[in-house]
Amino acid sequence: VDLVSPLPCPWAYGSLPEVLGGDGDPLDAIVLGCSARRDDAVPTVVQGVVRFLDADCPDDKLVCADRALTPRQRAAVVAFLRSYALVKRAVQRWRAVPGATRVLEAYWSQPA
Repeated sequence: VDLVSPLPCPWAYGSLPEVLGGDGDPLDAIVLGCSARRDDAVPTVVQGVVRFLDADCPDDKLVCADRALTPRQRAAVVAFLRSYALVKRAVQRWRAVPGATRVLEAYWSQPA
């Protein structure tokens, strides 16, 4: 575990264990509109991806839900991940971990 965030994620936050992300870990996924417990498999649809950089390493986040996201939901996901990046960046500076950590951009499967 790299970081236990003091910001609780308001959605189910997990990964696709069979798909590796750019950081070599399972690809991260956020699932809106469901409650899931640890190790639950959740069938859902990818609605977008938030391109994320973690210590200069790609660490993209899939954004999933059963229906297209509203503009407000999209903004909430990006705002949460930007806040998460600020916390993670502060911890990395304290640990002297080099490289940028931030949200790069978000892509959505359907127009808002």
